[in-house]
Amino acid sequence: MPPELRTVYKRLAYSTEEVRAGTLDPQRAMAMAALARAMVAQLGPVVTCFELAKRERDECCAEELDTLFGRLPL
Repeated sequence: MPPELRTVYKRLAYSTEEVRAGTLDPQRAMAMAALARAMVAQLGPVVTCFELAKRERDECCAEELDTLFGRLPL
């Protein structure tokens, strides 16, 4: 999992405790979760593609990543 997503996950997990304690409005927590889901949906294909390129040295995927981000070490 990318470090950025770990941070988001930890924050959402902490938010669950805040909702239980009554210090965070459940509607706010739902809004945060919806935003996080949108972020993951945007990052998901890139992360999956990078993992495939790294694992299988898939030239097609590596070329797509090169186009998006420049040459990445595999």
